[in-house]
Amino acid sequence: MTEAPHKYLLKFFYARTNKDDTYLAQIAQHNTIITKLQAMSCLTARPSTENHITPADDLYTGTTMARDPINLKEIGWTSTSKDERSRLLRLGFDPELTTIAKDAEQASGLQDFVEALASFVQYHRAALLVRNQGSGVRLHERQTNTSWVEQYPVHFHPSLKCWKRDGKDYRDTERLVSERLRCTPAWRRGEERKDHCWVQEFQPTDLRDPYPPKNPLNGQRVGQLQALITVFDLQNKNENGRYTAYCGALIDIFRLKNKGEPHNIHGMVEITAPQAELLGKGRNLTYRRFYTLQTILRSAHIIPVSTASNESKEYYVNNYID
Repeated sequence: MTEAPHKYLLKFFYARTNKDDTYLAQIAQHNTIITKLQAMSCLTARPSTENHITPADDLYTGTTMARDPINLKEIGWTSTSKDERSRLLRLGFDPELTTIAKDAEQASGLQDFVEALASFVQYHRAALLVRNQGSGVRLHERQTNTSWVEQYPVHFHPSLKCWKRDGKDYRDTERLVSERLRCTPAWRRGEERKDHCWVQEFQPTDLRDPYPPKNPLNGQRVGQLQALITVFDLQNKNENGRYTAYCGALIDIFRLKNKGEPHNIHGMVEITAPQAELLGKGRNLTYRRFYTLQTILRSAHIIPVSTASNESKEYYVNNYID
């Protein structure tokens, strides 16, 4: 328990007891009363004009992309072809802020970018058709033909806004606060920055299931942001007559050690960085693929196992923060 809830749930109520041998029972009774009052206030209170910065009921909803895209001209990522830049202008895009998928992969050096993008676009197209996200298309499936997506306009973005419970407000330890996840090739005009994050890779465990299957970390995994993009579907337009835009994050997922069980001594989960030689192989995309914003939960803090060379690429997930 951190200091904030300890102060509110114990110290605050201890001051109300008579300090005799039954003080623990008195604290528990105070906790029960205040919990019931808070629950009823949520049910009966009129809508407040105060912004409680709680975007949704779920912890992993409300993730949003930075509005303004990265200026690609400043980092040298614009399309090299004059014809392509003219084509982007005709389509209504600023060539200083927009590139095409094929040139984006070449400029960023991100292998499997186009393949992952093709699956991402097809995933959203299926969602638009059947009104059921992901039906019939999986984000990890490698498309047999990706040439159609190579000319699609792409924006790169510098950050995401996520929400998490930090437990620092003793009056409401469940309150959500915002945080920024950065992914940019030139952080503050210097070196690249690619933050780590928690992703809902698999479905969470159904708490109503009396015999739930094994689900390490409740279906969550740790990954590293590789690109934050908006891709424009040239075959679909919205009600305003503009090309349909899909926002997503290209993420490298780390592998769990010991099936995600915390270490017996230090209590932290151990993970291994993905192997670059696995890219571009197999029927499915390996560890690098696009994720929808709704599946990105919050930042992750990882610590190298070895501070010397870290040749094994192994890390601890600092769950004392996360």
